[in-house]
Amino acid sequence: MKRLKYTVILICGMIGMIMGMITGCKGGDVQNSIPDGTVKYEILLNTGSCFVYTFQDPETDVWYISTSKGIIPRLGEDGGLYNEQD
Repeated sequence: MKRLKYTVILICGMIGMIMGMITGCKGGDVQNSIPDGTVKYEILLNTGSCFVYTFQDPETDVWYISTSKGIIPRLGEDGGLYNEQD
């Protein structure tokens, strides 16, 4: 019985190790490149029941702020629509 227990643990460990090698991680420029049509977003606040994030519409390049109360266009310092270069 003891031998079976150690065999099962060994097999589970080997399966876990193989799964880790198969999935791996992407690094470098692969993570930083954003495919066309992908929505860019940034989390502004995430505490308790309050979750606020901003995202860019890929078709119009307009940024929006989203909360549990709704979505509004994101404005820049000059009062116009937010531009990522600001």
